[in-house]
Amino acid sequence: MMPSHRAPTRPPAPTRPSALRPRVGGLRGGRRLLLAVVALVAGACSGGSDSAEVDTGERPELPRSVESAASPLPDVAVWDVSDAEWVRFADALPSDKPVLFWFWAPHCPACEAEAGDMAAFAEANADTIEVIGIGTQDDPAMAAEFVERHGIEFQMLWDESFETWSSFGVTSQPASALFSADGESLGGWPGVLQEDEVLELVEVRGAPA
Repeated sequence: MMPSHRAPTRPPAPTRPSALRPRVGGLRGGRRLLLAVVALVAGACSGGSDSAEVDTGERPELPRSVESAASPLPDVAVWDVSDAEWVRFADALPSDKPVLFWFWAPHCPACEAEAGDMAAFAEANADTIEVIGIGTQDDPAMAAEFVERHGIEFQMLWDESFETWSSFGVTSQPASALFSADGESLGGWPGVLQEDEVLELVEVRGAPA
């Protein structure tokens, strides 16, 4: 019997280079979209590069008022963004009503998201609570743009030294802290403002003695 012979197996055809080339709208389009998103995020976080400069001059040594001699707040000069002048942070307490401090930063997306709600809260409770924003990081021009962009009417301060935040132990933003009219610390909240808790504390403990 003659041995059978199989025809030699042909090797598979090599993969065509064109099959590995990404299609427009596929990987290439996705990369363009990713780059666009990155650019948008970078622009939002930086606050833009066309900020008009704000000349604050050197931070002055402001005299402390007699009323704020017993203030629990740090004795430091901060920039009043709305009025474009240096003010003494310690003068915020004591006050004729409870004070809610809102910690913010011009570049902060979470602060951007909360700014409208904080402005509405301040307006709705203006008779019983004074809201004061205390920001840091970035620069006074970006701070001014933030205030204008959100139409904020309550007092917005900016601290180039970070001393105000350090005194509260605040390391991230947004955050808030509530004081009675007499300067007693009533509570603090990292992240989004807890409106119901603030209002309850104000009703129970916020009035001056």
